[in-house]
Amino acid sequence: MSWTVGRIVSDKLKNNEWGSKVVTQLSEYLRAKDPTLRGYSRRNIYNMVMFFEEYSSEAFSERLQSLPLQDFVQIGTAQMDKNIIVQTPSAQLPPILLLTTFSNHLETLNRCKTQDQHIFYIL
Repeated sequence: MSWTVGRIVSDKLKNNEWGSKVVTQLSEYLRAKDPTLRGYSRRNIYNMVMFFEEYSSEAFSERLQSLPLQDFVQIGTAQMDKNIIVQTPSAQLPPILLLTTFSNHLETLNRCKTQDQHIFYIL
């Protein structure tokens, strides 16, 4: 979900179809439509944009392909109980990103950002 929202908002912002005010209005609209809906504050929508843009970058993809991840990490449902129903991830989402939560990714991305690094250098 975070990947998809981040992709849509990122595309709209890059194409100058939306400005930052529209993101604020989107957040307010979603909360007005469903007050129980959580995770769609203006700040969190921008976190989703950051998540998408960092992990969809060409540099990250190249670095990810250079790592022998299949040798020590089982991607996807290989680690899950067969009786658990899971939502199919987006075909564009690198499977390694499913190994931890969105919150953990944000923590990593924000720490890299404050240290003026990018996530693909850490890998």
